[in-house]
Amino acid sequence: MQHRAAFAAHTHVSHFCLFMPATERRKVVLVGDTNCGKASLLSVFVKGRFPEVSNGMAFEDCQASLDVGTEEVQLTLWNTSGHENYQHLRSISYVDADVFVICFSIDEHSSLESATEKWAKEVRKNSLQVPLILVGMKSDLRDNMEGKPVPVLVSEAEGKNAASSIGAFAYIECSARLCQQVREVFELAVLAANSRQRGQRSIHPRSKIGKTITEMKSTSQHGGESSVGGAKFNSNGAV
Repeated sequence: MQHRAAFAAHTHVSHFCLFMPATERRKVVLVGDTNCGKASLLSVFVKGRFPEVSNGMAFEDCQASLDVGTEEVQLTLWNTSGHENYQHLRSISYVDADVFVICFSIDEHSSLESATEKWAKEVRKNSLQVPLILVGMKSDLRDNMEGKPVPVLVSEAEGKNAASSIGAFAYIECSARLCQQVREVFELAVLAANSRQRGQRSIHPRSKIGKTITEMKSTSQHGGESSVGGAKFNSNGAV
C-alpha cells in the first residue's frame, strides 16, 4: 500500500508571509455517471488509497495542494452525484468552477455516451467558457483482460474522438485501482484551468489530442511556445 500513498496530493496549513507569492487556487469539479470511478479517483489522489467500499456520499468536496512545475496550486475538489435527483444541487456546485473533469468508464460505451450527450452539455449550459477534460476510467481493464473473454472496451481512439467532439482541452485515461495516471489527471486539469486564466484557448475541437498526459512531463518551451501531448500552445492559445 505504500506505493499508493506516494500518489496522494500533499495537504498542509498555509501560513501568511509578506514576501511569498500568493498560492494559485483552482476549483476542480468532477462529473460523470454513478459508479464510473469518480470517487475512487478522488480518494486515491487525496488520501493515497483505493476505497474498497463506497462512502455513499452524494456530494463530496475536499482541499489538496499540488505542485505543478514551479507553482503550488491549492485545489478545491468537488465530486458530484450522477443521480438525476441531484441536478439542481449539481448546478450549484458548478458555480465558480475553473475546470470540469468529465469521467466515464471504459468498460461501458453507455458511460462514454453519457459523458458527451449528458455531462458535457450540462456543464456547458451552466458554465459555457470553463474548460473540460475527458477522463477514461478503469484503464487497468485493458491489461487485466488479456487472454480472457472481454467486453468490448471503449478504445483510446474513441475516447480521443469523443473529447474532440465536445471541445475538451484534452483526453487522458487512468486507473485509480493501480494508481496509474491519477496525479496526471489533476496536473492536466490545472493546465486547462490556467490556460483559461491566462486568456488562452483550449485545444481546438479538431486538433490532435495526445495519447496521455505522460507526454506533458516532457513539455518543451521555445520562444514562448510549448507543446503538451502533441498540441502546441503559445500566448495566443492552440496553434
